[in-house]
Amino acid sequence: MDVKSAYLHSKIEEDIYLEQPEGFVKKANSGQKLVCKLNKSIYGLKQAAKNWYEALTSLLLKKGFKRSCNDYCLFVRKEENGTFSYVLVWVDDIVVAGATEEAINVIKSMLNENFKMDDRGDLNWFLGMQILRSHDKITVDQTKYIETVLQEFNMSDCKAVATPGEVNLKLVKSNEGKKLVDPKLYELSRFLDKPDESHWKAAKRVLRYLKGTTDLRLTFLKNSSCDIVGDSDADWSGDLNDGKSTTGYYFKFEGNGGAISWEVKKQATVALSTAEAEYQAMAAAAQEAIYLRALLKDFGFPMEKATDIGEDNQSCIKMCHNPVMHKRSKHIDTKLHFIRERVENKEIKILYVPNEEMTADILTKSLPRVKVEKHRTVLLGN
Repeated sequence: MDVKSAYLHSKIEEDIYLEQPEGFVKKANSGQKLVCKLNKSIYGLKQAAKNWYEALTSLLLKKGFKRSCNDYCLFVRKEENGTFSYVLVWVDDIVVAGATEEAINVIKSMLNENFKMDDRGDLNWFLGMQILRSHDKITVDQTKYIETVLQEFNMSDCKAVATPGEVNLKLVKSNEGKKLVDPKLYELSRFLDKPDESHWKAAKRVLRYLKGTTDLRLTFLKNSSCDIVGDSDADWSGDLNDGKSTTGYYFKFEGNGGAISWEVKKQATVALSTAEAEYQAMAAAAQEAIYLRALLKDFGFPMEKATDIGEDNQSCIKMCHNPVMHKRSKHIDTKLHFIRERVENKEIKILYVPNEEMTADILTKSLPRVKVEKHRTVLLGN
């Protein structure tokens, strides 16, 4: 559903005055020029988005919904028959979900009574993603978006490549006297301040890769478990400019189905060993796992078992389980050690995964075609 002129529905607390519009100027009896006092939000006010959100939140709370503590744009209501209904908000785009069509229609009617709504029917498009549903699965793709980007850069007829980046080649910033070496997909954004022709070629390769992926989509199966599992990986000292490592992790529902959460991010501090880089990556993955567990609880699906996270570095696994401080780990920031507490509390469980089976490897470095296709299949849930 789309809210028509969403920002105009909410009142404002502050006193804001406007000049009268040209052609409608009214003066006081004394001849003094008057101004208008604003009673409701309008587009352009810095608080307009906040006021709209508060107006919608107030309505949903009055109607029995509870706001998620983990995502303030998720509202959940437990119905009398024990099922759950959900309202998801992205500014003026609203997704309503429920166990039955009747439950959904009740919520839609309530929204229509309070706001001017445009009912788009079944959820087929959201935030640039195409969503297709059948009796046993849901698929999500960005085919149209890819086609739009290719057209924008006049590459609709380009020749597709099998991988987004060349194996074992990296980018460095462009400086006088420094030669550029070629790309990794996720590194491109790091060089916006000092780009060069080689960076442009790297970006074009990414588009050529996307050209060959327009028929790929995330798949979520109806009978998938609600327990989440994932992998964590790191590329030690992969950034040639500052020696920092790259974190990569993903999570999916156990069994078949595509990834529901993933991240690729440069680490904040330099790691002195592969194990330390992997440990930092695992700490980031553990934080995401804790968040996803809490979010699933808000959805009405609390996880009873620990979340399995795969790791291909044995030293990192030992660091996660062993609280004894060693020379090689005593300098590591204390905040990263919270992972040990989560392991002891049985919220997460670290499992060894051989490097050949480490799906998160695709997130931290450029891989050959065979590995790209293998790991990509796991992430997509195909």
